[in-house]
This record gives sequence, structure tokens and C-alpha cells, in this order.
Amino acid sequence: MLSLRSSTALAICCASWGAMAAQVAPAEADGTVAAEHARSNPPVNSGSTTRIRGQLRDLATGRILAGATAYVPATGVGAAADSSGAFTLEVPADSSVTIRFNYLGYSAVERSIDASRPGRFDVYLEPARSTELEEVVVSARKFATDPAAVAAPVDALGVGDVRLIPGLLGEADVLQAVKLRPGVASGSESNHGLYVRGGSTDQNLVRLGGAKLYNPYHLFGFFSTFNPDAVEGVKLHKGGFPARYGGRLASVIDVGLREGSDREYSVRGGLGLLSSRLGVDGPLARGRSSFAVSARRTYVDLLTGPINRLTDDGAARGEPLPGYDFQDLNARADFSLGRRDHLTVSGYYGRDALSFESFFFDLGMAWGNTAGAATWRHSASPATTLTTTLSTSHYDYAVDNRTAGYDFALASGIGDLTLEAHVDHLLTPEHALSFGASLAAINYRIADIGVVDATGGVSFSGGDRDLAGQYALYGEDAIRLNPRLTVTPGLRLSAYVNDGASYLRPEPRLRARYAAAPRLALQASYSRMVQYAHLVSPAGLALPIDIWFPSTERTRPQTSDQVSGGASVVGSADMSLALQGFYKRLGNQVDFVDGANPFTSSDVERDFDYGRGFAYGAEVKLERHAGRLRGWLSYTYQRIRRGDFARIMDGRYFSPRYDRRHDASAVITYRLGERLQATATWVYGSGDLAWLPTGRQAVGDAPGADAKIVVPVYGDRNNYRLAPYHRADLSLVWELRPSWGDSDLTFAVYNLYDRRNAFFVYLRPERRSASFDGAHVRVPNRILPKQQSLFPILPSVTWNFSFRPGRPRGAPGNARGVRDATSTPEIPRRTPLPPSSDQ
Repeated sequence: MLSLRSSTALAICCASWGAMAAQVAPAEADGTVAAEHARSNPPVNSGSTTRIRGQLRDLATGRILAGATAYVPATGVGAAADSSGAFTLEVPADSSVTIRFNYLGYSAVERSIDASRPGRFDVYLEPARSTELEEVVVSARKFATDPAAVAAPVDALGVGDVRLIPGLLGEADVLQAVKLRPGVASGSESNHGLYVRGGSTDQNLVRLGGAKLYNPYHLFGFFSTFNPDAVEGVKLHKGGFPARYGGRLASVIDVGLREGSDREYSVRGGLGLLSSRLGVDGPLARGRSSFAVSARRTYVDLLTGPINRLTDDGAARGEPLPGYDFQDLNARADFSLGRRDHLTVSGYYGRDALSFESFFFDLGMAWGNTAGAATWRHSASPATTLTTTLSTSHYDYAVDNRTAGYDFALASGIGDLTLEAHVDHLLTPEHALSFGASLAAINYRIADIGVVDATGGVSFSGGDRDLAGQYALYGEDAIRLNPRLTVTPGLRLSAYVNDGASYLRPEPRLRARYAAAPRLALQASYSRMVQYAHLVSPAGLALPIDIWFPSTERTRPQTSDQVSGGASVVGSADMSLALQGFYKRLGNQVDFVDGANPFTSSDVERDFDYGRGFAYGAEVKLERHAGRLRGWLSYTYQRIRRGDFARIMDGRYFSPRYDRRHDASAVITYRLGERLQATATWVYGSGDLAWLPTGRQAVGDAPGADAKIVVPVYGDRNNYRLAPYHRADLSLVWELRPSWGDSDLTFAVYNLYDRRNAFFVYLRPERRSASFDGAHVRVPNRILPKQQSLFPILPSVTWNFSFRPGRPRGAPGNARGVRDATSTPEIPRRTPLPPSSDQ
């Protein structure tokens, strides 16, 4: 855990918004906390500093508060709790030191601790009186005390932030909230993939509870796979990547799963227009282990089925609606194995299914993810923590299409088994080391294809499977050169082996932060990333029929070199301004040649072409962090180009479909009253690019022949830009506050002013009247592009609830204050106390 002044400032300020209340005491083996410092261990260092460590938890439920912070105002040294809630501080070895404990949505307090007798001090925070939703966790909003955090290329969002942002049909969505941050394309109705700083959708490393997710979407990208009831928070890395992350080029999206309470049971959920969800958590063994389970299912298929039966009356067959449903299940269990060891086991299962039946063809499609992870965290000493994770992930899809006497089947997928070991070691107050290793076995199922005719004979079949190994060693050192400057050099050495092809690639990293003035901070970074897996699709959309393809002797791994820099200015206690700029160079980019169809070829690699690319841009964010009116305005300018493909446009450079020159968003939240809060969002983006024909030509067998074939003529790729995309959404949260727990009604309006954005573009001939042999006919005059829209204005309402069976609202477990831990002998663990005088 970093205790360096400027290195930890980001984590400190990300969780320091809100009021404070804490209870500080060392944890005993029997599940109680002692008021006095029960252990008088000698200082770890013989110099002028010593180490204090502990764990940060919720007083009422015992839930781990990952990202909560401990901060020493006198020295500017701080530390953020890791995913197990553990923190380590390097403090002066004086008789007394003041430490401030903070967490978003919780009250906090400063406490004086005797640093001459270091030990373990567990901290229990209470929810602030104004906070109603327990899901409100770490947020990157309180930057007023640390301008260096504003300029850092990482964003953190809590589920409370996500719930306030209006979503399609009232669905709170983690990835849609991420798209509102600068540097991330806000999306469009024709393309709902996640594009970060010029990267494509496959260049994002998405982690859920320590396991990778290869396709984090439901409903073709309109919703993410993350159930808000199961998520603790999300961190987005856009640049300056820590050395422990690799395998992708554009971003790291680390989603934490919610931990259950080891003290009492709770039930939470929601009922919406599109789907319903339900979650349960509680103790397995009181005070020592807990579980949390959340499930979600849509019921679109339950509505379309009866509608289709009503329209299909036998006399006049109605146009059927497709049947669709998705479901997902999240689970997590935590086990305290003693004072030094903690085990977390988590899992995810999600599936989508689409079916469509018509007179001409029947279509069936299914896709989904399965993932799981087991993480063991061991505190070897106050300065050293070892984290070992064994994870597995699998993604696959299958398509079955029956038409014209043929049955066409397509299946593809990817899976991995990964072992990771990571060490955090506080060497000295000026050096915080982190290092580790990982190894993974990756199984590629590449486009299994089968075509069967009406007689039952196999007409065509193909496909391939590859088993690859991917390995890495890494290390980095956060070095505090002086009170203003911190640099973090790092190196990741990755290796890859696949069927005779082997690669060894160094990936150097460097980050630097400089506090130029009390309210001005600068940041710069360089990262080299290597990606060994390629996602290829001729459609270029975020659809579940893309193919994951491994690096081979012919298809070399992708690379990126990104340089970024930023500055932040804090104007007042509530406002901040952040500026970021980046340049990225891309190597070994893979694309399909013109006319390629991977679904009719047993050698997909034959249709690949390889080139290079680059991207650059600038980002601006103005944010207000506190008060009744909060929110941010962000703007991103970027340019993306790809070229040097030998068989595409003669090597000339072109823009990919997701090259959005301008992207802007606004998020405004205003508390109208004690129970009423409104949130409005607005997004704008340059229209997506499309590849449309520039003309048509007629082809006949001989001059004067009647039968002619009209074929389109295509020019350069992505030669047409759609109309700009923009949309406004509005939500109103009304807190009901029933006696049995927490509840609210969320009213939302998607596409408030009914903007008809383009879902896809098609070409339609425009006709004119003409006379031919005395007859009046209409003949084609020209061909014009026409757009098809998808979503008009859509209102919705969602009921959210949370309660703890057997404990009424306002019971002792919900008390708001605690007493100074040194003023009472011994108290039961997590038992609330009367307020202390210094709160």
C-alpha cells in the first residue's frame, strides 16, 4: 500500500467526500475490539518512522470498505484500503499521531494514536446521516484537497453514482456511466461498444472480481453484464497503466463485486420495465465469513410471446417480434482465516438468447460468459501483502439459421485459466514496491461452421482450435524524490506461446506526478502495451458474432505506445478543472480485406491484412464536487487513423468507424429536497462513419441485352459520416423511507426531446415521373442514403428496495455515532456507541 505523499493522494481524495465517524481499535482474535492498544510491538523501522496497519469496515454490517482512506494531515502521508479493506501507514514514531479516516457516504473523524506502540487498528465507519443507499461507495469527486488526483489517468465510480444516471428503460448501467467520462466515446445507437482513447472494443481489459470478461454486454451492447446490486465500484485506467495490468492496449476496467455483511442478513432488489433483480447477503459464520448473491432477468420474451400469438390468427399472419431474454447471476463469499489471511471466492454466469421465426427463415442465437475467481490475501508483515488469485473465464456463442432448405450453424468462443501472484511491499517511506507474476492457458475456438442441406448430408464444415500460453513478470517502484515529485518506473515482461509461434515482449511503464503549487498539479506517463488476442469482425459492430483469434507466426501481437500528460487546477473547495492530452501509436493492427467472409472459410487468417495506426486527442473536465448541485462537464477531441495495409486502399490511411472527432457530455445532479433528487445528462458526438457505395453500375452479358445486373461501386473505406449523435436523459429519485428499510421510486426519461438518431443507414432510389410510349411511369432518378432510427422518447419507472429482515429501521445497528475508542475498556465488535464530543 502506497504511503508516499503524492502517490497516495489520488486514493485519498477519491474517497474523502462526505462527513466522518470512526471507531479505532485493534482487532482481537475472538471477534471483539479493545479500546487500548493491546499490543506494544517494537517499531518496524529503527529510524524516525513506524508502521500502523489495520482494516476499514462498516460499523453496522462489518462490510469491507475497499478504497476508504487513512491520512496523516501533519505529514501528507496517506493510504487507501485495498479490496480486502486493509491499509498500511508509515507515520512518525512520536508519542501521538493524528490520523483522519474517510469514506464516501460515511461520517469520518480524526483520532490520535500512540505511534510508539504500533500494532493493528481496525476502523469501523458509520454511514452519514444524509446517506440512504448503502451502495454509495468510492467516487472520484472530492478532488479539492488533492489536485494531483484530478490529472491522473484513472477514474473511479461508485454504484451510487451509477444509480443516479438515467438509463435506457430505467436500467442502471455501469458501462454507460463510464462512457460519460472524458476520453471514452459516449456511444451511439448504431455502435454501443466501448472505445477509449482511440482503441477498439477488444482492446479493453474488463475484470470482474479478479476474472476477465471477454464480452461485457447484454442486448447487443445496449446494456452491460454488471448487475448494479452486485457491484461495489468501478475503476477506469486510460493511461499510465500499473505494471500488473497487461494483455490489452486501450484501457483497464476493474469492477469490484459487493461483499456481504458478516453480521446480519439483508435483501435488496428492483422491479423495472425491462428486467427485475434480487440480491441476498449475510453471514455464513457470524463475524468470520459472509456471502452475497444477486440475480437478474429480463422478461422481454414473456411479452413478445403472447403478442406474436395474438397477431398470428391464421387468417392474416402478423409480422412476428423476436424473442429475447438475458439473465445473470453473481455470487461472492468471504472467509476470515485469521488476523493475517482472507479468502474471497466469486463467480459470474450470464446468458443471452435471441429467437426469430418467420415464413422465410428461423434464427436462433445464444451467447454468454462464465467466470470465477478465488483470491487469497496474506499479510506477511505490516509492510508486505501477498495476493494470489486463481481465475477462469469462458465466453462462447452459437448461431443456428434455417432457411431455403439449409441449416447453417456457427459457433465460436474463448476461455482461459489464469494464476496470478502479486506483492505490495513498503520498503521505506520513499519506496513502495509492487511486483508479481502471472501465467494463463487460453483456449480459442475459432469459428466452427456447419451447413446441412434438406437431405441431411453435410455440405460444408470447418473450424479450428488453438491452445496458447501467456506468461508475465512485472515490477514497479513508487519513488518519492521530494515532497512534490513522485515517479513510478515499472517493467512488465510478457511471453506468449502458440503452436510453434513464440513471442517475448518487454513493456516498460513510467508515471510521474508533480505538485507545482498547492492548487496546481501536473502528471505525465508513458506505457507500452502488448495484446496477443485479436477480435475480428467484418461487421465492425459490438455484436456477439465476432471471432477471437490468437497470435500466430503470421498474425503478430498488437502493440501500443501511449504518451499522456495532464494538469489540474482546484479553484475552490467545490470546483476543479482537469486537462489531459495523449498520443498513441498502434502496431500490428488486424483487419479484413475487402469482400472477406470468415464464415465461409476454414482459413480465417487468409483474409487478414496487417497495418498500423495512431490516435491523439485532448480531454477537458470541469467538475463540482459538493453541495446540492453537483456534476461535471467534459469534452474530448480525438483523431484516429489506420493504414499501411497492403491489400486495403493500397496502404493509404483511413479512419475506423469509431473515429468520433468531438465528444461531449454533461451530468448534473440536484437535490430538490430531503427525499427528492434529480439528475440530467446530455451527450453529443460526431456521427459514426459508414462505408457506403459512391455509385452503381450495370453489368450485362452483351451490348443490348435486356438482363442487366446492377452492382454498387465502393470507394475508400468509411467515406460517409452520419448525422451528429446527441441525446438528453432525465431521472427523478424519490426516496420512500419505509419503516422496514430503504426504498425509492426512480422515474426516468430516455431521449427527452425525442431525437431520432441513426441506428443504420440504407440506400433508397428516388424516382421521377416520365412518359414512355404514351404511358406515364416512374423511373429511378438518383439513389439517396436514408437513416433508420431505433429509440424515440422512452419513459420508465423502477422500484428499488433494500431491507434487513428482523431489524426495523432505526434499530441500534443503524446508530449514527461512535465514542472515542480510548474512552471505554472493551466493546463487542461493530456495536454502536453514543456520539463522541469531537464529531
